[in-house]
Order: sequence, then C-alpha cells, then structure tokens
Amino acid sequence: MQETITTGKIVSGYRAWMQENKRAASNVLEFGAWWRLDTTYWRVAWIETTSELYAAEQKPSDRYIVLTWLDKKEVNELMKKWFDGNNLSALLHRFAPEPPTQAALPT
Repeated sequence: MQETITTGKIVSGYRAWMQENKRAASNVLEFGAWWRLDTTYWRVAWIETTSELYAAEQKPSDRYIVLTWLDKKEVNELMKKWFDGNNLSALLHRFAPEPPTQAALPT
C-alpha cells in the first residue's frame, strides 16, 4: 500500500511515521528546534531518503507537518537564505499560501 502524504497539514503519528524503514535508516539534516507556530515550538528537519522537509512539534506531542519535498541542494539553499527567523508559519507559507490546518485526529 502506498503512503499518502498531505503537505501543510498538522497530523498525528510522528513516531510511527519516523520509524518507517525509508525514514528510520536515513540521514537527517536538522534546522533547529525552536521554530514557532502560534504558541507551540517545533523542530524542522529534512530526511535524505525521502527528500521530505518537515516540522515535528516539541515533546510530548506526536504531531508533525510535511512542508514539502526538496533535494539536498534545494533545502540547503532555502535554509541558507532564510531570513524570517524561526517563524514556522512563514516557512509554511513559503510552500503553501494557506495557513496550516489541524487534520482530523482519531479520538
């Protein structure tokens, strides 16, 4: 079964998502752990094997957002030229003009 990933949506299941083989064995580039979205803090990173740039909410949360897919050169250029501090909302807006949304989570 092929995985469907929606960008720009806050979803639950970060730990399980990261444990999938293609991500668990990959190199990860970290871009800081103090990105802010409203009143919460997030860590931004890029996964080499999947080319996913994502944000994971600080613990104890299990939520994450896939921001976009970029190759290594593109992600390095983006972050080298990033000028808006640790504003996760601005980074999200860079890839999707709509604000991040909370996906339906299981209750």
